[in-house]
Amino acid sequence: MAEWAYPPEGILDLIISKLFDRDRYNFRLVCQSWNAAAARSPYPFNAPCYIHYSRKKLLWGFFQYKSYFYRSFPESENAEIMCSKYGWLLMCWEDNSLFFFNPFIGYAKPIVELNSYCKYGCTSFPFFHPPTCRDCFIIGVSTPIGSDGAVVDILRYGDEDEWESVTYKSEYEFLVSNSAPVLHHGLLYFVGIRGEVATLDIERGVWIVYPKSLEHRKLRSQIRRYFLLKINGDEQNALYAVFMIHDSETVNVFRLLEPEMKWERVKDLGDKMVYLSLASSFGDVAKPKSMANTICFPIFDPADDNLLFYSLKTQRYHSFEGNHSYDI
Repeated sequence: MAEWAYPPEGILDLIISKLFDRDRYNFRLVCQSWNAAAARSPYPFNAPCYIHYSRKKLLWGFFQYKSYFYRSFPESENAEIMCSKYGWLLMCWEDNSLFFFNPFIGYAKPIVELNSYCKYGCTSFPFFHPPTCRDCFIIGVSTPIGSDGAVVDILRYGDEDEWESVTYKSEYEFLVSNSAPVLHHGLLYFVGIRGEVATLDIERGVWIVYPKSLEHRKLRSQIRRYFLLKINGDEQNALYAVFMIHDSETVNVFRLLEPEMKWERVKDLGDKMVYLSLASSFGDVAKPKSMANTICFPIFDPADDNLLFYSLKTQRYHSFEGNHSYDI
């Protein structure tokens, strides 16, 4: 047993770099020396994981820090990820049927089918609260061009047979972006295509649009990608937005000032790291610490097929592997 407890230096780190989730937990239970190796490993446990489906390989790809591997989940083959939270994926088959899937335990929970209007008219389909909780609900939002209202489709836990559709009116036109809304202070917050903010109180049926949230007039017409998120451990408990500009890779980070409902530019995230995708965006304490003040995008480096991250300090994109960096 001594040989297994104390293998050559570097071997345990190599093993850890290839493990994921439950396997990493079991690794720590082998013996005291393995547990100690896990504690000092440069490969963080419980770090966020980027998931995507490879139609070429017919496998799901997992990227966690510097580890990249594939797994097969027949239950979700050819399905599209609509939203990711709490360790669950909200997915949609090609026939528009929705289901929740947990890739860590391989469990799928079917839900009601989407109608064609919901599927192609709504910009996103986020869910709130875990699907095992009675407070769980799914929404789809659309804001038709030229309309002064927003159409919100809601599916609540226990009502898996029927969507509830409600139209909310406002004196201001608001075209919702493809960024998923965020539940914040008991309200749903949305970001529009010009950086404006809208809030929805589902229980009271109140929809409010703040048309001048983004004071940078030039920026309003140049945004091409939108991400709305909260950062775990943020002392200000604020809402954040990341905007990317047309014909440029410039990354703009903002914090929402309340109750003014104005975006304030952020140049330093401190010890936090932000993870962005259309299915899920959030921030957390950087693991490892060397990744602080960075933003991870679902963009792959063509040189080594690794994810890219953006450093607010260097204002450049970098690859997780190697020394590749790119000008913005």
